[in-house]
Amino acid sequence: MRRYFVILSSVFAVCLGFSWSSPAQSAAEVAAFQKAHKAALDVTPLTSPSPKFDAVLELLIQRVWKTAQKSGTYNARDMGTSLAKFQSVIGNSEGLADELTWVGASVARRGNSVAVLVNYGPLAKLAVFEGNSRAKLPPSVAFMAPYHGDVSFAPDGSLVLLMNSVQAMGMRDRLRVVVLANAGGWNVGTDFNKAKTLEWGGAELKGDRMVVSSIDEPKSFFTTSPETLFERVETFRISHGKLTSLQAKLDNLDLRWLDEWMAAAQKAKNPDAMQKRLRSLYKQPGLLDGWSCTKSKAGVEIYTIETTVSLKITVQNKSGRRSVVKIQKV
Repeated sequence: MRRYFVILSSVFAVCLGFSWSSPAQSAAEVAAFQKAHKAALDVTPLTSPSPKFDAVLELLIQRVWKTAQKSGTYNARDMGTSLAKFQSVIGNSEGLADELTWVGASVARRGNSVAVLVNYGPLAKLAVFEGNSRAKLPPSVAFMAPYHGDVSFAPDGSLVLLMNSVQAMGMRDRLRVVVLANAGGWNVGTDFNKAKTLEWGGAELKGDRMVVSSIDEPKSFFTTSPETLFERVETFRISHGKLTSLQAKLDNLDLRWLDEWMAAAQKAKNPDAMQKRLRSLYKQPGLLDGWSCTKSKAGVEIYTIETTVSLKITVQNKSGRRSVVKIQKV
């Protein structure tokens, strides 16, 4: 699947509650953007920082900040107007998401602080303004690729970035969550990324809570890109840039246990009899085509795994303590 972004199609965030007109972009601003964009097109790869990329990102930040100073608020339509001439320099046709074919921004405000997250194609940069001064930020949020997303303030003042990976093809992508706290200076307290699909997964802020829906990737086999085999829905509390897990809901707990056991068996320095048996039959990770598990009242669990080979694995479960007792090729 090839993914496209239409002009200014990034998600724009704000919620301050009154309307305004965007100040026009000057000819000098547009000319500077055109020059910087032309220079950036010669730089590869897009995943590494470059002064030429930064020049474009800074022009976007300054444009958005200038609008914020004049108006005090944003909405998606006004943001489109604010950056429209920059977009026209790039071109108004649809472009691949992972190319330098679009611009966008997300903005959040809390008290005297305004956070601006801009995108130049798959390249993102964060800036925070406190009054008329620009705050110093960690290098890890000065260049983020390939990601786009939203910026928000949590109730305690933590700054939250919820970002999705940018790619032109594929059903599987990544969610990146970055949380910063200001304690005498902005610092990153949380920064992680997790697997998701285009149709399932993501993160949502609910007051001082964050709900993250992601996929735990198997350790002993592979799945197809659209597959959401090991779903995880976890609720966190946000406090001073840190996330504290409050609750996690995981599916397919039986298969998760077997996956962990199979992965450990492949890596064991001193494998036991059952681990040696698995190694002799299942020499390298393969694509999971199917699986099933039947359980008896006596605590016997029989797993059928279909991958590069088909295996029947018998497990004895005694009061929650499992052990593999037999492995057969079927």
